[in-house]
Amino acid sequence: MGFLSKIREGVLDFLFPKQCYGCCTPGSFVCEQCFAKLDAAVDIRTGTAGDAAIRTLGPAAFQLPFLDAVFPCLKPSPLLRTLIHAFKYEYCEELASVFQSFMVRRFMEGHLENFMIVPVPLHVRRLHDRGFNQSSLLAKNLSAHPVDLLVRHRFTHSQVSLSREERLVNLQDAFSVRDGVMPERVLLVDDVCTTGATLMECAKVLRSVGVAQVSAIVLARGVF
Repeated sequence: MGFLSKIREGVLDFLFPKQCYGCCTPGSFVCEQCFAKLDAAVDIRTGTAGDAAIRTLGPAAFQLPFLDAVFPCLKPSPLLRTLIHAFKYEYCEELASVFQSFMVRRFMEGHLENFMIVPVPLHVRRLHDRGFNQSSLLAKNLSAHPVDLLVRHRFTHSQVSLSREERLVNLQDAFSVRDGVMPERVLLVDDVCTTGATLMECAKVLRSVGVAQVSAIVLARGVF
């Protein structure tokens, strides 16, 4: 960190002291006790080789066409929900580093080293409003140079209040692939997988240009 950056961070810490999003303990955005509560996911949602659909574990199995596997890194919990909300909507970029150890662990367990790391893109309008792409920050936990292979060329409404069917319609033809030589394997990176609509649409366009394997890694699977 440069000298001016250290001064800036010091001033911000003085004016706006950090406190844990989980228990309000001062000093950091996630204290040691709350960090210990973020349990790594014990189940990996995978499909079989050559199968265009996968099933998730749980009471309500559903299919995710075009994806070979989805790897969740953490168990859904009220604390995780709070952290993800702060990360995305309170613009707390530093929380990306909190998730790093969990993402790297799942990445290694899934033997995903030979995949190209591709963050799910934001539309330029939403990127301008938010100031950063949360998926790109998460992708940098796995690679110093994630590849912006996808473009979100059509602005879409927020997915939060939409059903799975509405999300699929909302995202139809929203993504395209940049020109160039296509990799054999792509690992999509996103914050959460709720219905899987975003990941499915990204995987669909990647398959259409010849990518043989498309998997995804997310912080959690569930309703956020």
